[in-house]
Amino acid sequence: MSNFLKLENCDRVLRKHPTARVGLFVAALAACSLALLAAQAPNSSSPAPTQAASPSVISVQTNLVLVRVVVRDGHGNAVTGLSQTDFQLFDNGKPQTIAYFSIENAAATPTAAGAPTTQQAGAPSANSPTSTQRYTALFFDDYHLQIQSLDQTRKAAQAFVTKALNIGDRVGIFTASGQVTLDFTTDAGKLQKALSGLRIATNIAAETSGSAQDCTALKDYIAQGVMDNDPDAIAIAEDRTKQCVCGNDQSKALQCPFLSEISRIAKANAQHDLAQSNASAEATLAALQKLVGYIGQLSGEHRISLVSDGFLNRENPARLSQIIDSAIRSDVIISAMDDYGLVAVTPNGDASVTLGYQDQQGDTAQQPKISKLEIQGDEDDAEVMKQTAAGTGGVFVRDTNDFKGGFDRMGAVAEVSYVLGFTPGSLAFDGSYHKLKTVVPAHSNWLVQARPGYFATAASAPASAEFAPSPGMQSSGQVEATFKAIQAATDADQQIRLSQDFLQTNAASQLAEPVSNLLVAAYYAKQDWNDFYAAANTALVKYPDDADVLVLFGWVTAHLYDPNDSAAAAKLDQAQSYLKHAIAVIPTLPQPLGLTADQFATHKNSTLLLAHRALGLVDLHDRDFADSVAELQLATQGAASPNPTDLWELGIALQQLKRYPDAAAAFEKCAQIPGSLQDRCKQLAQQAAGQK
Repeated sequence: MSNFLKLENCDRVLRKHPTARVGLFVAALAACSLALLAAQAPNSSSPAPTQAASPSVISVQTNLVLVRVVVRDGHGNAVTGLSQTDFQLFDNGKPQTIAYFSIENAAATPTAAGAPTTQQAGAPSANSPTSTQRYTALFFDDYHLQIQSLDQTRKAAQAFVTKALNIGDRVGIFTASGQVTLDFTTDAGKLQKALSGLRIATNIAAETSGSAQDCTALKDYIAQGVMDNDPDAIAIAEDRTKQCVCGNDQSKALQCPFLSEISRIAKANAQHDLAQSNASAEATLAALQKLVGYIGQLSGEHRISLVSDGFLNRENPARLSQIIDSAIRSDVIISAMDDYGLVAVTPNGDASVTLGYQDQQGDTAQQPKISKLEIQGDEDDAEVMKQTAAGTGGVFVRDTNDFKGGFDRMGAVAEVSYVLGFTPGSLAFDGSYHKLKTVVPAHSNWLVQARPGYFATAASAPASAEFAPSPGMQSSGQVEATFKAIQAATDADQQIRLSQDFLQTNAASQLAEPVSNLLVAAYYAKQDWNDFYAAANTALVKYPDDADVLVLFGWVTAHLYDPNDSAAAAKLDQAQSYLKHAIAVIPTLPQPLGLTADQFATHKNSTLLLAHRALGLVDLHDRDFADSVAELQLATQGAASPNPTDLWELGIALQQLKRYPDAAAAFEKCAQIPGSLQDRCKQLAQQAAGQK
């Protein structure tokens, strides 16, 4: 039987689990294919095919950056009828040529206007899906909502849902924590029940907090100010700490620590609060990004209403750029409302916050006076929501206690927006932030709402077609049918062709990751190494934690090692990095649908063993013999039936460390396994046994 037929048989076995996450089975495919590479191995420590491939640098097909723009006149009305020549766009102060332009109507099919003759890869489709179904997602940031205003927020949302259903929307309820999730539906009862279940989520890092930290909890910007040695922030934190630790009780006051100790406690609590803040912010943005990807694959109009008290985004500012890019390319409009309430500044500069709830007497309740620092900080907290709305063509609502009106405003987005695209010259994916400015020169008094900038990161791939739906975007039923056809493909070429078509048409689909995974595996089966690396790199741009592709990438690189290649060291370093990352990620993988716990554990273990095997060979090529021994021992000891190639490589590494008895034992185990290496391992076992 040919090597290809062996692969084909393995592939048929994997297709028996069509409902499982396909990515997990790529590892099993690689394990089935081990004989393919092992059979090509010469009798040396480097079992490499003669033709070496270059992993190359991640490539992006085009550098098209997209900007969605809403223009409002002096009365706040959205301006219609503008053309491409009405706009000017600047990147870091430099004027840009607008290469893509379209007009999109909120309640009608978007139509291209003045678009280039050949639409550039990465641009959103100028043709909307034929369906006019509108999907409205209410996304509650329950990590950052105000408990005082939650009841009013819930009631306002329930009223909004009733209106949305009356005009034919399908509505879904989503939360940052995932505590409450209801997929898009027209069932009013289910929606009201889901909204009734809204709660404030436990802070992600709260398990380390105690009563003192609960009492002294600081807003994000104040905690950051303490760490930045801002005197106003330190004063607020120390005063809060003193009140919590000492209190007004005379007996407690006598035991109150000195000021220096209060300062130490305040700083420690600020550091603790920042850790919680960073974790919660990342979780909220990750959940929003996932929702954008999910709603964007549905046929029709897509709107998300984000409700939050606001938060800072310090740890991963590029993620916001990714979310905006993905939303523009998937025609998703995100509006946002700050539920903190109305901030009123008195003539003497003091401020108070009037929250949208009432006490038992019906009087509007108020919080104590707050400082100017806190007012400015709340504005910073709202910046993420403000940028998200501006960048996607949505509405940003704040400083209001009319939450019902706020939901209505988010639902009534501008009836027209414009999408501009430009290609910056020689864009380097160096992670730098580029400031954008969009103007309508003939009307300087008009308000131009657009994203303020973007991060030039390969991870966000702002111009990659991988993130863009194409004119042929399929319905969810068609997507599933196409996916099953890819799984049922009878040969690698057919699977490659179908996978490429799927990714071009349905890049925003939840099935895009497993299809990318299958594409990589198909090129692997063909031994088409150049296209294998291109597909693997493209997949890892979008799915950097895809353990299966990481492992397969490292495995192939280890076996294609050519010591005469000038880039050999760099390739080994890249493979080593990917394999170590995969080993860290594999234990954290969630169990997919369609797999039992035992099946899932088996496939995780096989993927992990393959990673250790590949890493052992990488270390062997790199002459890091001690690490090679450690990895290969993990691989051989953890395998029910150790592979002779692994034992052979282990013996070679042990020989280099002059651990001859151990080397002889490894070669002897290899010699006991029938195959092409059996005789060679017998010779090496005898040789090692005679060495001292």
